Amino acid sequence: MDAALISTERLRVAFALSTLGGRAKTWAYTREAATPAAFLPANYEYRQRSRFLACKQEKRELHEYIQEMRVLAASLVGNPLPEHIKVTVFMDCLKLFRVHANTMEEAIQIALQEEYVQPPTSSYS
Repeated sequence: MDAALISTERLRVAFALSTLGGRAKTWAYTREAATPAAFLPANYEYRQRSRFLACKQEKRELHEYIQEMRVLAASLVGNPLPEHIKVTVFMDCLKLFRVHANTMEEAIQIALQEEYVQPPTSSYS
């Protein structure tokens, strides 16, 4: 098989590894096994984007929800979502439609202000 006919970089690397022998093969496979965290899965970006779009506050504290949204947004740095999508996903979960935000950070500030202003939901009897 001619390596020039292989369409993707990942397949070219696999082909090159398959042709190694002796100490070179041992070195390559030992190095790959020793550093699996250095290589992201093929569908990593899709999975992170899916997690971002599905993220909900549910019963978590607001700051925990904000932290997860920030981490997920940062994980999409290679191909980031448009800012208006991030704002919509974040604010939709919180049902904050009275105020308009242009960025996710603005939406976070609005949410934090709303939480601070809202009276506690539990009442003392």
